[in-house]
Amino acid sequence: MNNKFCRYCGTENNYDYIFCKKCGKPLDTESGNASNPYGNPNAGGYSYGNPYANAPYQSSPYNTPPYGNPLPDTIDGVNTEDVAIFLGKDSRKYLPIFAGIETKSRNGLNLLVLLLSVLVSPLFAAFWFMHKRMNKIGLFIFLIFTAFEFGNLIAAFSVVKEVFTSIAMFSDVDQATAIMLNQIESNSLLSALSSVSQLVSLVIAVVSGIFANKWYKNHVISTIKSITAENEESYKRALVEKGGTKNALWITLLVLTFVAIIVLSMIYAANIVSSVI
Repeated sequence: MNNKFCRYCGTENNYDYIFCKKCGKPLDTESGNASNPYGNPNAGGYSYGNPYANAPYQSSPYNTPPYGNPLPDTIDGVNTEDVAIFLGKDSRKYLPIFAGIETKSRNGLNLLVLLLSVLVSPLFAAFWFMHKRMNKIGLFIFLIFTAFEFGNLIAAFSVVKEVFTSIAMFSDVDQATAIMLNQIESNSLLSALSSVSQLVSLVIAVVSGIFANKWYKNHVISTIKSITAENEESYKRALVEKGGTKNALWITLLVLTFVAIIVLSMIYAANIVSSVI
């Protein structure tokens, strides 16, 4: 598909962008393409003769679809256009959410984060925050969850080692099975770690799901307010560079987690075999 050209500043944007990545103004369906970068001069009431008859002078560009309800000119003291530039292609989804949180017409609940964190793993919440460039929160959740899970894994391997050792010592299958089950049930460390880990996972999932959007809004606003620039152009460029999403960190951690599990499993498997033999 053809990329879109902003009718206001002429900047080329990806076809799926809703806002111009440079000036933040909406890119409607009749924005220009490669052959006509200025779009339809008559679309949306655009007037070349009188630039002040166009948005944003005539009316707020956010009072039209795809937003439905009008969005405020500012969100928590930051110009809505700057927030749109920062969010990039996610602006269509999150601008109404941020505005709703500020006016208290909606809460910060993120149903996707809540459900997948509860049903799959709290790691989803950690990786979602990292994807949104909220690395401190994401890493905090990741470290807490993995600490408990690797503790569980090590305790489980210890029990498995004891089980195989018991089986090797007794030729009677029933006797070996009884000892094995008794060892599993009597292992208080594994039981305690498992219970605490389940509780921690549930708390992480619920809290992350409830506050995800609110924390994301606070992150966006605080990051924008922290930007200092010499001129408007460098300020807009900083919004693009610091905003959007990023996948490198969470993908790296996901791969490292799988590698660590495989290596730990191989070490314990070798140790079990050597102890039995």
